[in-house]
Amino acid sequence: MAVIQVDQSKQILLRNKKPYFYLADTVWMAFQKLSVEEWKNYLRLRSRQGFNAVQVSVLPIAHDNSIGENDLEPFVLDDDGNYQFGQINEEYFDKAEEMVKMAEEMGITSCLHLFWVNYIPQTWGAEKSPERVIPYERLKEIAAYMIKRFDSYHPIYSVSGDTKFETPEVIKYYQTVFDVLEELSPNAVSSMHLAPTADPPQELTNRSGYSFYSYQSSHSGTDFLKNISAFSDQFLSKSCKKPIINTEPCYEAIGYYDDPCQKFSAFEVRWALWTSVLSGASAGITYGAHGAWGCHKKGMRFKAKNVWGEAYDFQDAIRLRGAEDAAFLKAFMEEHRLMGMLPAQQLSETGHVQVGKKDNAIVVYAPFDCEIVLGQQLSEYEVKAVNVARKMNFSPEILFRNGKTIIAPNGSNEDAVYLFYQ
Repeated sequence: MAVIQVDQSKQILLRNKKPYFYLADTVWMAFQKLSVEEWKNYLRLRSRQGFNAVQVSVLPIAHDNSIGENDLEPFVLDDDGNYQFGQINEEYFDKAEEMVKMAEEMGITSCLHLFWVNYIPQTWGAEKSPERVIPYERLKEIAAYMIKRFDSYHPIYSVSGDTKFETPEVIKYYQTVFDVLEELSPNAVSSMHLAPTADPPQELTNRSGYSFYSYQSSHSGTDFLKNISAFSDQFLSKSCKKPIINTEPCYEAIGYYDDPCQKFSAFEVRWALWTSVLSGASAGITYGAHGAWGCHKKGMRFKAKNVWGEAYDFQDAIRLRGAEDAAFLKAFMEEHRLMGMLPAQQLSETGHVQVGKKDNAIVVYAPFDCEIVLGQQLSEYEVKAVNVARKMNFSPEILFRNGKTIIAPNGSNEDAVYLFYQ
């Protein structure tokens, strides 16, 4: 049994009272689309790789979804195929509960997103799928049902999915969900999954049930890095301190939002992940692969193909190399006890390089193999250098001159991380 808590420092998470680095894979539509056997095999793969969490939307996302003949639905459908929110489909939740139980038994925590944006009125998601908006009078009973179903398996909860807080009505809905969560599971760890650029209002930020900040840094080819630093600064500056996690960096192989013919490479995903942890989102990271997040299967019609490009088959997507890269980052963070690391960007005099610091450890990530200049002489520090692309240690060439530390190119033309420690 894995119990997740927030450390007293409000910077890291604990699992069974020990420091915990959250590494989640994203499989939003698993409950609707995967069989129990497919789920079992998937969990075995991710467990071997080192993942310790999965992110699932309890209710299917309406707009970014694939249409399959065997899709299960959480509610009874009317003659027009619309959800009857007063009639729960027990078969759907029986399977979902079994899947959450299986994950817990394998040491993988389920992060359950309760109400994706399309279920909340007056949101951008509701505009796309107005037939999926839950009437307010049904909200409490549905929230209570889901929490009672899953709570014995100690999940992490996310009250929202992809939200922007457009109106007071949106905030009212999420306040109500927090009311139910705090009443039924007062010790649960929970968060809110945000749309890019969203900023939760103070009345939600101060909720006791809002345990850690999570953000989405975007799948835009132009903004996927800029948003990371912006969100880190946004949450680090808040008076209400909480651990921070980027719960949706760019997915591997998904098309750019601004040009779906271009796909995010494993390198760009690594760049986003290392930038996240070094800029302040150091309580954990998440990974996603295009086709895995939607549990897409060959032959299904992907509704958002014009936005994200065609999705890979689930079995191909879960085997993309980026999952191993994410697991390597987790291992590095755990080995050197870097959870709770804060940005130290003022040390870098070289563009693109990201720097973080915790206690007497300084971590430098260089996406490109260029000369790196740090504005502090670190001659009293030991150094460990790793070629991140190949996951191999190497001996760096380092000079100390005029109070600065100069790291020479290593000749690989690949990204690298440098750990200075005392």
